[in-house]
Amino acid sequence: GRLRSESAFIVQSEATVDQLKEKIAEFAKANAGLAEQAKVAQQELQAVYTKQNSIRGQLNSTASSIAREEARASQLMDELREIGSAQALRLRAMAADTVAKLKQEQRVSKQHISRIDSSRQMW
Repeated sequence: GRLRSESAFIVQSEATVDQLKEKIAEFAKANAGLAEQAKVAQQELQAVYTKQNSIRGQLNSTASSIAREEARASQLMDELREIGSAQALRLRAMAADTVAKLKQEQRVSKQHISRIDSSRQMW
């Protein structure tokens, strides 16, 4: 009776302990794999962050260049205002159109910079 059931319990317990050891090994393997994936994801995230920094710098440079050209076109408009000819009026209208287009490009650059800055805040 009792000896046999105790013996059976010991055998069953050994089997349970072996199963638990196997589960621990599976969990350790899963954790190691997930840790590696997390490491790779972190590296990829850092690469994206670095690329965004580079693009943001290029966008800032482009925005500065646009501002310079806008100032140049505005100055041209002012200078053409002093000349009363039809040709000067036509050129002034073309310069005004150019200023409007430059302002639009400036807005686009700033929107892209803003998106980059917003995405950084999520990290």
